[in-house]
Amino acid sequence: MAWKQITIAIGVSFLLTMLGSYLLFNNRLNTLAMQVDALETREFQQLDQQYARTQYVDKLNQELRATLAAAVNASTEQNLYLTAQVNNAYRLADTLLGKVNKQAEQHTAVLAQITSLKQTLTKLIDIVDGLKKNTAYNVPTGTIIGYAGNIDSEQQQILQQLGWLLCDGREVSRQQYPALFSAISTLYGVSTEQTFHLPDFRGVFLRGLDLGRQLDVERALGVLQEDDNKAHQHTGTTTTAGVHQHRGTTDLGGEHRHKLEAMGFWYTTKSWIERRAMTNEVDDGETYNTSLDGEHRHTFVTPIGGEHQHNLLTEMSGNIEARPKNYAVVYFIKY
Repeated sequence: MAWKQITIAIGVSFLLTMLGSYLLFNNRLNTLAMQVDALETREFQQLDQQYARTQYVDKLNQELRATLAAAVNASTEQNLYLTAQVNNAYRLADTLLGKVNKQAEQHTAVLAQITSLKQTLTKLIDIVDGLKKNTAYNVPTGTIIGYAGNIDSEQQQILQQLGWLLCDGREVSRQQYPALFSAISTLYGVSTEQTFHLPDFRGVFLRGLDLGRQLDVERALGVLQEDDNKAHQHTGTTTTAGVHQHRGTTDLGGEHRHKLEAMGFWYTTKSWIERRAMTNEVDDGETYNTSLDGEHRHTFVTPIGGEHQHNLLTEMSGNIEARPKNYAVVYFIKY
């Protein structure tokens, strides 16, 4: 399945690149066609000018003939002069007519070449239009692709002419893009009755809809899912400290005595604040006080506590989101 997806992605990218080249070629063909039309117009204008010159020469011949006919009563010298002028005019007319006819032949050849070139251009334009239609058929409306090239206004316009719109959340016309509206409707934002929103895929990852696989349940098509982490816990313990004891001394207690009572035992039965002691007497039932010992301390040692551990809480670290390694691309949608 992954190889199929890769193959489809490569195919779409290849078609997009190829269509970009075809679009540029198509623009050049249209420009060339306009230039050919201008050349054809100019050739016709030149032919019109040559025809006007031919008419002028013919008119001049007629005027010269009329002048010669009117000079029948002129003197012989005048007739000879006029005859020479008429002959010169005839030769000039023949020369001009020859040039006009030659230029007309050249213009006719040029016009024939122009006609052939226009036919070729028309065929090429039809081929390019056919390729555009075939690509539109092969790539369904609503298809998303990742474009890795730089996007400026000119490149975005070229891709739009090829049938691809930038996924930036714009509001567009339903009438202008009826097929795309039929595909995605208002999934990507509330719109007016005349418009709808494109998906806004800037700065986000795309994820396949679950469709019953139970990996991402309760999802709907076209709904943004906020960032989140899977529920988890962190635990930790300190290293074992080993068997040990704690030593210490009490504070100074001041000068004092301890009471003791002999009751047939060597130890008193007084409360815990009265220290254990032995008397020199036994079974006398008397109460005794120890002698003053002065201000002093008592040293003590805690019992062995055994091995133990301490709970701990780690500090927060990381960035503003959890993400895998990735490359930035620009998403487009087919309309």
